[in-house]
Amino acid sequence: LGFPFFRLDWKGVRQNKLSITVLPVGLDGEYHHPLGVRWNYFSRFGVSNCSYSHRMRKENDVRLLLEEKYIDTDFYLNLSEKVTYGLHMGYGFDRRIFEARDAFFPKGKVNTLASDVYGGFNLEYRFK
Repeated sequence: LGFPFFRLDWKGVRQNKLSITVLPVGLDGEYHHPLGVRWNYFSRFGVSNCSYSHRMRKENDVRLLLEEKYIDTDFYLNLSEKVTYGLHMGYGFDRRIFEARDAFFPKGKVNTLASDVYGGFNLEYRFK
């Protein structure tokens, strides 16, 4: 289920990159733009469905699904060839919880959740 149905990658001038992936449970888009030698801008957007099984779920029964749309952005600094440090901020909206057998097709009541702003700092080490 994790493999994409469709993926589009584009690389433009100045190392700009755009990637759009269509999955069975959503859509994900990513954009990367270098802001000089050491600074970079990265943005993500999409629709996701996360599935959770009930504790007493039978094989053919419904699952609990969390669906949301999101957009988030990073500004990060290359500290070395393998280490980056950055600021991450995002917004999740149009969030719904419902029971279903398949993503995007609720069975019964749909509950909505408030939109949410999130953020943080990240430190990344690349092993390759």
